[in-house]
Amino acid sequence: MAPPTIGWTISQWRETQVACTQEEAIKRVIDLVAYFDKSDPAWITIATPEQINAQFDTLAQSGTVPKDLPLFGVPFAPKDNIDAATFPTTAACPAYLYEPEKDATIVAILKAAGAIVVGKTNLDQFACSIAQRKDTIGIL
Repeated sequence: MAPPTIGWTISQWRETQVACTQEEAIKRVIDLVAYFDKSDPAWITIATPEQINAQFDTLAQSGTVPKDLPLFGVPFAPKDNIDAATFPTTAACPAYLYEPEKDATIVAILKAAGAIVVGKTNLDQFACSIAQRKDTIGIL
């Protein structure tokens, strides 16, 4: 059965996460991630409970009050060509795999606003199919 958070808006996530304890907020995200189908090709990497806890711990250690964070506890998943610390990056090519030491700028901005990385999503290998298609039809 799907968790009751499936289909929530960003506002619904934030409002609910700010109104509860940190433990409840963490559990809500962990429960959502537990629902993800590991065999679904949409996912390259799915966050572990430890990765989720560490992100909430970082927010708590920042000293910022959750209500002051515009995305507190809101889950998000960058494409796998965008670095997120503690998550491998592959650009959908296993031979390209590396472990980034820091977040890409956009991931850092979202996390600083309180958002939580719940995994990395699949994409066309190296995200280059649009250029290839345009070239094929003579747009480039």
